Amino acid sequence: MFDTIILLTDLAKEVALSALLRRHNPLLTVRRAGTLADLEAFTPRELARARLIGFLTPVVVPPHILDALGYGAYNFHPGPPNYPGWVPCHFAIYDGVETFGVTAHKMIALVDAGPIVGHTTFDVPPGTGVTKLEQMA
Repeated sequence: MFDTIILLTDLAKEVALSALLRRHNPLLTVRRAGTLADLEAFTPRELARARLIGFLTPVVVPPHILDALGYGAYNFHPGPPNYPGWVPCHFAIYDGVETFGVTAHKMIALVDAGPIVGHTTFDVPPGTGVTKLEQMA
């Protein structure tokens, strides 16, 4: 079983996510990477014992790091499967959606192309703007 999660996210999100993860497993080691350079600094041994979770990050994880992770890599995307890619909330508001959602998928070498492991949808209240939709997602 893995003992380390590497959070690929910014510092503010890492604080909240680390606390949540440690409530579920107090023995878990949570490390943050905010940049590709941060990811490259992990040793092969550290990567072999870790699972990577990307959360609202623009960093593209290269194949050699994905291959070195002993327990895979997953991305949490603030959009449903029909709104892949960067800034999905902007496109959804432009399209006038009535429902939106979030998606988790396995990371593979081709960005945003890994198998979806879960998603959920929710109603979007009339008059919702981009910022509110991002908070909801």
